[in-house]
Amino acid sequence: MQPLETMTPWCYMVKTQSGPELPLYRLYVLRASYLLLAFGQGSKTWPAILHHTQPWDFWHGVGTSFFGALTLLPSSACGVRSG
Repeated sequence: MQPLETMTPWCYMVKTQSGPELPLYRLYVLRASYLLLAFGQGSKTWPAILHHTQPWDFWHGVGTSFFGALTLLPSSACGVRSG
């Protein structure tokens, strides 16, 4: 058996090959779908958040808050990835 210091880590033994590059039009389709999600869902959610007249029950508030946060995420509003 080899000493621990001379063993190659398993992550270096795996062969990795990058796949074909993503076409640019698919990136724009993805960004457009993110914008559609942000504007479509936001146009229904934010009026409900800003103009509610009575207190919500717990799960209705959770769902509405989730959809409001989803529309405010930078990735769904811009379609831009970080890193």
